[in-house]
Amino acid sequence: MFEFYRNRIKLLKKILIDENESIKELWEKAKSLRKKKYLQEKLVQIYVNDSEVQASVEMLLSDCMNILNTKDLKELWLKTTNLFSGISLRNVIAHGNPLLESLGTLLDPNDLPSELVRKMINLIRDEPVVDCMQQILEKAEYQFPKFMEFMNDEEDEQFKDLREKIKECKNWKDYAFLIPL
Repeated sequence: MFEFYRNRIKLLKKILIDENESIKELWEKAKSLRKKKYLQEKLVQIYVNDSEVQASVEMLLSDCMNILNTKDLKELWLKTTNLFSGISLRNVIAHGNPLLESLGTLLDPNDLPSELVRKMINLIRDEPVVDCMQQILEKAEYQFPKFMEFMNDEEDEQFKDLREKIKECKNWKDYAFLIPL
């Protein structure tokens, strides 16, 4: 399961960031809050305007959230169902509705595309941590107990840097539970 999850994050990064040079450059240089927000806005534009990208990254995000068994999936579902309450969905899909789209952004600053992209960015930002875990797993022969032993062994200098980097991530324990017993 860990390898599958790791693969999904890499595909997500490839589609959203690596395939677009300007986004890739922005990703590497976005250190300030303003630049990170600008990056997110650019990714939302790509997500909204390219149906191929949209379908691909939605499936990858869904895979990741299902693997981690996150409760956010329910919140996203509620957001999508509430978004279309009381409208003729067939007409909106067929013809679009600029008023609805504009009002949706004004009334809900955490609109669905922004929310999805934010979750994708968070997963991609954790990719280096997942890679560090992979390095320890290769030594641990892909076993959860041995991995946790390496993580808790402060004496072992061999994995000190990797351990520190992993423990900086608030989600590392969630990722560790994906490792086979």
